[in-house]
Amino acid sequence: MGEPVRIVDLARSMIRLSGLTEKTADHPAGDIEIRAVGLRPGRSCSRSY
Repeated sequence: MGEPVRIVDLARSMIRLSGLTEKTADHPAGDIEIRAVGLRPGRSCSRSY
C-alpha cells in the first residue's frame, strides 16, 4: 500500500487540476468551498485491515 493521503489535500488537488480555485477566507471569489462537516453516525475515523 502507498502512503496515507489526507482527504482535504486530495480535494485541493482535484480542484486545482480541474482548473478551478478553492473558496477560502483569503480568496472569497473562489469556485469551490471545502467544508469539514464531521463524522456521520456509525462512521469510524480510521480503518485497519
